[in-house]
Amino acid sequence: MRKQHSIARLVAIASAVALVALAAGCSKPADQGVTSAERAAAANASTTSPGKTASKLGDLTAFRNIAADVAAIVDNGDLPTAKTRIKDLEVEWDSAEAGLKPRAANDWHALDKAIDKALAALRADTPNQAECKAEMGALLKTFDSLHGRN
Repeated sequence: MRKQHSIARLVAIASAVALVALAAGCSKPADQGVTSAERAAAANASTTSPGKTASKLGDLTAFRNIAADVAAIVDNGDLPTAKTRIKDLEVEWDSAEAGLKPRAANDWHALDKAIDKALAALRADTPNQAECKAEMGALLKTFDSLHGRN
């Protein structure tokens, strides 16, 4: 009898999870297809000063903010947390690729390469803080060099 209750409980939980997943998959938000980084970039676009212009890729502020956060974590010497946080940048950047890359492929590739180098440094078998710091600095410099190029 006890085993039947356990099986019934598992079936009920699995059904509930399936229903929630189905409901979430069927909903169509107004900004469907827009990543959270693009939403953040759009929100930040209204707060940038008139003298600042976005790059050919658009407003990269949301991506740069994540990179700056990772750089600060690296500066504090917490490489495992930095490794976890840079995953957010990777996911947002990859999900925005289709919308960004066509705008300026050369700029996209330059930034993508800098992101890849930072990821590689933080994901090394034994990450080196100096190397991670250098790659994060190079990544931030790449963001800054693209800012205002339009």
